[in-house]
Amino acid sequence: MAAPAADDDDHRAALPREEDDGEEEEGSEEEVESDDEEEEEGEGYDWSEEDDPEAASLAGICDPDAGSYDDPTFDPAADGDLEVDAVLRSRMARMSLSSARKDRKGSRMPKMGKEEMDLLAMVDKLMHDGQLEKLKVYECKAYLRMHKLRLSGNKEVLLTRIRGQIEVKTMGEVKYPVSSFVLNCQGDSCKGDVVVFEQNIYKRKKGAPRGVKGHLCGQRTNAGRIIKESYGTKKQQHTFTIEILWSRGYKPWPPLHPLLIKGRNLYKDKTMRQPWLDEEERNRALQEKHARGYVARKTREVRIKDKENERMRRLNR
Repeated sequence: MAAPAADDDDHRAALPREEDDGEEEEGSEEEVESDDEEEEEGEGYDWSEEDDPEAASLAGICDPDAGSYDDPTFDPAADGDLEVDAVLRSRMARMSLSSARKDRKGSRMPKMGKEEMDLLAMVDKLMHDGQLEKLKVYECKAYLRMHKLRLSGNKEVLLTRIRGQIEVKTMGEVKYPVSSFVLNCQGDSCKGDVVVFEQNIYKRKKGAPRGVKGHLCGQRTNAGRIIKESYGTKKQQHTFTIEILWSRGYKPWPPLHPLLIKGRNLYKDKTMRQPWLDEEERNRALQEKHARGYVARKTREVRIKDKENERMRRLNR
């Protein structure tokens, strides 16, 4: 399909400027990820930080900007000991990457009309012809919004994001095969790691407490790059942002989707990683992470102790 002429205002004006984040699932049950199973002290994610601009790019992902060593919420007794490397490799080798993709309810990829289909065809042609820069800014954002990707940045940043999405979509499993993930993270992942892990998806009744896991309805295998990890200021819970490189299984994530997952659940899913070109650089990042982890654990201990003291004071009134 040829690129639209500059005076084709009707087609360009018809492109969606805003999209809802997804429809609410119908019925009396809802699906939850494995990281929604249990929450510390009955509370949910502590995620109040602004989006990190670094999440919009693949550049600079190996900077030693790590969080902490042990996730304060990681309990080996509760989550189970990590298996030995040989067992993990065997499990990875049995992963089925040929499973048919299943559509998501409240889908990550909204139902498309003629305008959206025309936009996809236009982007494909411009990408093939090496003329992607002909896209207008709002067309770039419309394309990214359709794929639930970040919309921040100038036109060059948006174009870079589109190129990255297309490359990962077409070559993700070729560039990041399961066989390349040979190192067990051993409960200690950091920014810059390229990892593969599994998620369990459970179905439970709507409104049920978070402690109610529900019944398992599927598994998803994800490969991604850790582009951010930090501690919440309120509860010191370790949260990773993982940029999805490929995803297979039950309702897979789209390419470059920024997935938030707690550290304890990333560790529980027995994550494997690729080797770094410079493992010493990773060790330096981990040392910084360990130091900050110590501070986070102490802060958490003080917070819990203060909370208990306050509870006792109320009982003694």
